[in-house]
Amino acid sequence: MNSSNISQLDDDIPNRLFSDYVQILILMTIFVPGICMNFYTFLKIYRRYKITESRIMLLNLQLNVTNSKILIFFVFTRICWLATYKWMGGWFLCKAVKFGQALSFMSSSNIVVCIGSDRLLSLLYPLQVKPKANKR
Repeated sequence: MNSSNISQLDDDIPNRLFSDYVQILILMTIFVPGICMNFYTFLKIYRRYKITESRIMLLNLQLNVTNSKILIFFVFTRICWLATYKWMGGWFLCKAVKFGQALSFMSSSNIVVCIGSDRLLSLLYPLQVKPKANKR
């Protein structure tokens, strides 16, 4: 690729629309509080899970991690794309981000399977509590 092709690619960047600015604003209002709230709830759920070791706490922990991955791999990269309209991360980072996006959406879908499995276990073995060893 010679320099004339590169300058031609730079000229092909589209003009921004008003809807792009609106979308950036909406995504920023989702991303910033979402990351803060997910981090805070992750710490709270993790501490509670270490004490109780219950299935529902583990499920909540996995759901929190999945939501954080979606915020990072989809919302943040979408904001960056709308702000620049060009990828500046190189080939490897492009593939890593695309893999992260696919992984986060697939894991989010698989959480539904985990919820169904938890409900099935709750129906098959109602009110069974795992005994905790006495800690002194």
